[in-house]
Amino acid sequence: MKKSDFKINVWDLLLSAGKQDKISFENVLIEEVPTLKEPWISWDVAIQSFDQNSLLVTLEDVTCTLHEPCDKCAQEYDRKLEIESYSAKFQNEISPEEEWDDEIFQIDGNENIDIKDMVIQAIKLQEPFTKKCPKCQTIKEENNEEDIEYFEWTGNITFS
Repeated sequence: MKKSDFKINVWDLLLSAGKQDKISFENVLIEEVPTLKEPWISWDVAIQSFDQNSLLVTLEDVTCTLHEPCDKCAQEYDRKLEIESYSAKFQNEISPEEEWDDEIFQIDGNENIDIKDMVIQAIKLQEPFTKKCPKCQTIKEENNEEDIEYFEWTGNITFS
């Protein structure tokens, strides 16, 4: 198995089911993640063949730091991101039913997989609903308040 940037040649793993390999990536810049801060992204990739047409690819120990504005006070802060694992399937052919599945990727005709989109997706899935800097997060915890107000039932709403 050989790697080049985000492309990994997996011809040897596709020879038979059950073969496994692992590769490490360190301090890799992905320009599609604009808030990424040095030392960029590091992770391990574990690849296991199911058969001659499909692989299970698992990103392990993904770490990076994102420099973002707080949604509450607009102050810039660094958010450290650690993803224990994220898995996806790679196949030679993707059926129309599976085409929109975010966790299935294509093995190209040269028996290469490109894990760049997988890494980006793993990072995006860790995006919090509301980004809060440590100061705003601490204020919420100290006041023990919720960000939303409770809906109180008054009984004067009717549905027909």
